[in-house]
Amino acid sequence: MKNIAVIPLLALLFAACQPAKQVAIELHTTPGEQVFITGNTLLLGRWKPGLIQMTKFDTEIWGFLIEAAAGDTLEFTFTRGANAYAADPAGARLPKHTLVVRNDTALAIDVPRWKIE
Repeated sequence: MKNIAVIPLLALLFAACQPAKQVAIELHTTPGEQVFITGNTLLLGRWKPGLIQMTKFDTEIWGFLIEAAAGDTLEFTFTRGANAYAADPAGARLPKHTLVVRNDTALAIDVPRWKIE
């Protein structure tokens, strides 16, 4: 009977030893001064727009790299600070993005325009 209690503990230790997965996000958008990512984890800023700035690669390409454990659910969106949000061509707010991390992942996301609140 004592061996049965060890199995959940070993499973927990095994999961904790798994290497983090890399999630690379490439954002294509209109030229602008800065772009931020915000989302549901501490590394994504806990939904505080204007806190986590993305890296500018080109006038219209921004990037962000985050590590997460396999099985983590990342929810995120993009802003140009506290008063401008990612929008579709008609100006409607784009829905948040959701990713369940399984492996190293690269995402390419288009934001056609920004809407100032």
